[in-house]
Amino acid sequence: MALIVSIKPVPGKDRLQQLSVDAGVGAPLTIVTNAPNVAEGQRVIVALVGTEVGGETVKKANVGGVVSEGMLCDAKMLGWVGGGAGLACQVPESFALGSAAPDKRPRMDGK
Repeated sequence: MALIVSIKPVPGKDRLQQLSVDAGVGAPLTIVTNAPNVAEGQRVIVALVGTEVGGETVKKANVGGVVSEGMLCDAKMLGWVGGGAGLACQVPESFALGSAAPDKRPRMDGK
């Protein structure tokens, strides 16, 4: 889990956004995404460098001219039912930063 601390557009790239996230691993990390449903203050599921997602290992990458230190996960990547491809999976504030993704989509209303 990570908390989105700030968001700014990637210069010259219409749909890319540069996020600063607190993933509970020390200094904030930079993640570049095209997910349209992100906002400051949200908790999202991230795959950090070295994590395996869908049989691929996440690597540090240059995305739109910005170094990205991970990626946001969507429901399909996590094997969750429902949720659209390309939409960042969000979790309630009760999830600790740096914790593992839950096995299924959590309720956002806290129940």
